Amino acid sequence: TNYTKDKTRIMKLSLLFAASLLSSVAMADPVKVQPIRFLGPDAPTRAYVRAVLDGMEDKFAEAGIEVDALRIKTHLNPWKDETNLSNINQAFRKQEGWSVRRGYANPYVPTLALTGRAQGLYLYGFANRTVCYGRCNGFAVAAIAETNAAGETRYPQSVVAATHELGHLLGAQHVNEYPNIMHADAMRYVPTVISNYPWAQSTVAIMQWRTR
Repeated sequence: TNYTKDKTRIMKLSLLFAASLLSSVAMADPVKVQPIRFLGPDAPTRAYVRAVLDGMEDKFAEAGIEVDALRIKTHLNPWKDETNLSNINQAFRKQEGWSVRRGYANPYVPTLALTGRAQGLYLYGFANRTVCYGRCNGFAVAAIAETNAAGETRYPQSVVAATHELGHLLGAQHVNEYPNIMHADAMRYVPTVISNYPWAQSTVAIMQWRTR
């Protein structure tokens, strides 16, 4: 009957659409990111920044997202005499605005600035997808450190800080689950083994949708 033929045709079209969708997901281009290393107090070395970026790429791979950090650019510390601001969030905002005005932010791909610790506080970050007003494709700052005052490694915390802030630029929001990459206090309590720090499935779905 015509009904049976139509139903068969719809099923075939649905299967073709599903196959096409899976193919497009599998062939998705990597998410390119422009990293910036800021000089200044406790500035990270270029080698350490690259190691953190490698760890960040691995964490996104766990979420099924291929991230490609481009060549690291190095610029002078934009905080100048403002590194001792009591309002650390204001310091990050000034760093972000300074970078956009100077043209350091990439107009085509998300920009991730990696800087030293501020005032010896726990690792911190700031991300904004709208501040650039067409002059960049989202800007995030993450404070990273090789060790703390006691000489203990802060590599896991640094990777989480960078991953967390880039996650915001890819559409991820804070979640209540803990431990979790996108928890609001993710950088404060990080386990020694980074692989034990998961993504929420809802976060993965949002980022995959935004990056396809």
